[in-house]
Amino acid sequence: MIGPGTGLAPFRGFVSEFYTRSAEHKFGDTILFFGCRNPEKDYIYRDELEKAKEDGILTDLKVAYSRVPGQPKVYVQQLVEAEAERLWKLIEKGAYIYVCGGTAMGRDILDVFRRLVAKHGGYSTENAEIFVDKMIRQNRYVQELWSAN
Repeated sequence: MIGPGTGLAPFRGFVSEFYTRSAEHKFGDTILFFGCRNPEKDYIYRDELEKAKEDGILTDLKVAYSRVPGQPKVYVQQLVEAEAERLWKLIEKGAYIYVCGGTAMGRDILDVFRRLVAKHGGYSTENAEIFVDKMIRQNRYVQELWSAN
C-alpha cells in the first residue's frame, strides 16, 4: 500500500479489514508506505497506524517526510525504491500493490516498479514494462489517482 496523506483513506479501510479478519485469515506481508510533510503537523492517524504495526496487522510501516526543517525532503517513491529487492521477492510470491494519491506520485511509483522489476527480476526495460502492465491487467497493481488540475 503506497500513498501520501491524501491517499490514506482506502488503506485505513484495508487495515480495518485486516484486524477484522485476522482471527480467521493469515495475511501475507502488509506494508504501508505513507508520506506526509511534517510528522508533527500532518502525520494523520499516526497512533492508529503505529498500533497496527505493533499489533502485527501491518508487517511494516514506512513513513516519508517531505517538509521537516533542516532535513532533506523524502518522498514515498524513495522509500519504495529503497525496498526494491524486498518488494520484488514479494511480487514473485504473488503480492498485490495498491497506490492511492495524486497522479504525479502515481506515475513516479509506476516508474519505480518498472525499474525494480528490471533490476531485480532481470528483465529488459521493455519486458519490465510488459510485466508491470500484466500485473495491472490482473489487478495485482491497482492505482486510484487524481489530480487537482
